[in-house]
Amino acid sequence: MNSIYKIGLSKKFLLVAFPFLIGLVIFLTLRSFSHEAEVVKVKVGSIRNSVTGNVQILAEQTFELITEAQGKVVEVALLPFGKPVEVKGGDVLFELDSSDLNRSLRRVLLGRNSLTKKLKLGSSLAAQLEIERKDLNATREIYNKDGIADLDFEKKVLYLNNLERSLEIEKITNSEALDSYEIEEDRLIHELNKRKIKSPITGLLVNSMIKPGDRIFPGQVVGKVLSHERVVKVSLNEDDFNGLNEGQKVGVTLFAFGQHIFEGKIDRLSATIDPTTGRREVFVTLDTAENLPVGASGRAEIIKNEIKQAVIAPRKALLGDSVLVVKNGKVDFVKVTVGARNLEKVEILDGLKAGLQVISKTPHLFHKGERVRPILSSWETSD
Repeated sequence: MNSIYKIGLSKKFLLVAFPFLIGLVIFLTLRSFSHEAEVVKVKVGSIRNSVTGNVQILAEQTFELITEAQGKVVEVALLPFGKPVEVKGGDVLFELDSSDLNRSLRRVLLGRNSLTKKLKLGSSLAAQLEIERKDLNATREIYNKDGIADLDFEKKVLYLNNLERSLEIEKITNSEALDSYEIEEDRLIHELNKRKIKSPITGLLVNSMIKPGDRIFPGQVVGKVLSHERVVKVSLNEDDFNGLNEGQKVGVTLFAFGQHIFEGKIDRLSATIDPTTGRREVFVTLDTAENLPVGASGRAEIIKNEIKQAVIAPRKALLGDSVLVVKNGKVDFVKVTVGARNLEKVEILDGLKAGLQVISKTPHLFHKGERVRPILSSWETSD
């Protein structure tokens, strides 16, 4: 009797436990075929409407130093691979051998000085002409009294005229000689200056390609000078330019300075667009005394405006114009209308409400209707 009673209890237990066990198996089976999905809740907060671009640091002025003369290098302000040198405008940075030109210049100066001294002594023709004029005046009185033949008087007049012409020719010759000396002096000085390569600006001599003893030729690049002032160039996609204006705030990070953020503002906008890349440039003034290295690169965020009390979601949750919402463990695609955006967040104008869970990590790996195990993550909404 007891055994029959025990068998009856066992059957009742099995009838009660069996549905539970079946449900547990189904739950565990579904759980084994579902994936974890990292989700965040859509929130209401503030968002900065901004665009990002690539940054490059340039020198405001860059000069490649090019020689105009041929010759042997005798002095350099910087050796190849040497430490950059501070220079001032007009400083001689490279000099070529000019001994031949200096000798020619001394010869020209000597010839001009000799001619100048001779001219100061006066012309013998001028002295002779003065005497002949006095003699002609005296002869004219005799001639007027018929004391001399016409032919003799005409000879004296002709001789005087010849002396006058000779004196004028002498003056012209002397003037030409002086002018020639001056022209040659100017030419030699110009050639000497071409053998001295000077800095066009105050800045930094950062590169040298020659050393003493090298022979260089006209048109050869021998060094580079950079100004101390910097230009911060930001390259943006063409469609990001809508709403950009001078004076807007900019945050710049440079790879050479880690996570440090340099604050600044837009100084000017480029008037042209590169047709091959579809990119346009803005130039930024940074509020820093840091000596930024030329050629440094990084990223910039330009803030157009700030919106308060906006429905916001992580930018990485976007899949084109949709997001993946998790409801009751299933994935659903929801189309959204996006407003402001920045690197981390987007403003949702239509399609989502605060509190909904959206997949924020690798949403492209999920599909509509898929069962997932949502793992809720927190995220900041303040900018």
